[in-house]
Amino acid sequence: MYIVGYRNLGIFYENAVNRILRDFVKAVKPLRARVIGEFNVRGGMKSTIEATYPPKVSNVKGKKASRSSRMPSASTSVEEI
Repeated sequence: MYIVGYRNLGIFYENAVNRILRDFVKAVKPLRARVIGEFNVRGGMKSTIEATYPPKVSNVKGKKASRSSRMPSASTSVEEI
């Protein structure tokens, strides 16, 4: 039921994958997690979105990571069919 709730939400794929990962991390509190969304072909393109926790962060030496850099972030890959 949870995943089906995203069907008609009208948000971008990256947002959906990030929300799913954020909810999972909040509920389970894992050390690491990865969510991969494979979305059906639309307009001749198949999209695969991946989000990881903790996110891959390039932190400048000596600077503290900001709150937004610790949030899940998605990477996108699009395949033309």
